[in-house]
Amino acid sequence: MFKRFSFSFFSFCLVTVLSMSSVFASNDNQYIDAKGNYYNPITKESFTWKNDSISLDSARTAKSFTFTIRNSLTSSYFRLSRSNAKIIMTTAYFCNYQGDIRSGNSGHRYTINLQRKATLFSGNPAQFTCPTTNVTKNLGSGFSKTSQYSIYITNNDSLSPGLYIHGEGKVVAW
Repeated sequence: MFKRFSFSFFSFCLVTVLSMSSVFASNDNQYIDAKGNYYNPITKESFTWKNDSISLDSARTAKSFTFTIRNSLTSSYFRLSRSNAKIIMTTAYFCNYQGDIRSGNSGHRYTINLQRKATLFSGNPAQFTCPTTNVTKNLGSGFSKTSQYSIYITNNDSLSPGLYIHGEGKVVAW
């Protein structure tokens, strides 16, 4: 009985250690540069800020971004200049890991969530479909100019092997 328990406990510990080491190894291969751009060479997922901040007019500011996902990713943190926000997706399409356009299921869903740093359940999700062009989702008001936010992008449906979603958009504060 004790041998069976010892073996089971040892097996559990071994599996746990191996699982943790693979998580740490994959994190070592995720690259985030000084501007907050992200690239993972294993998953081929990426997030890039296209600019630091652009002024659309005296009342609005935007942060433009591009992403390529298979599953999900999170951006670096940034601040909003106003208390209202919306997400504008300029384009989203299916591609392979090299960025070549591919066909996919029309109406495939993905979510872009504007999340406040260090606050549980602070999500402001906007659901989009792929492929898409020029779609705006208003996230409403109540955003803080002093808080930090990140963009969490997740694929809602499973993709065919080798298929990714590539998107370009911006967060607009007004």
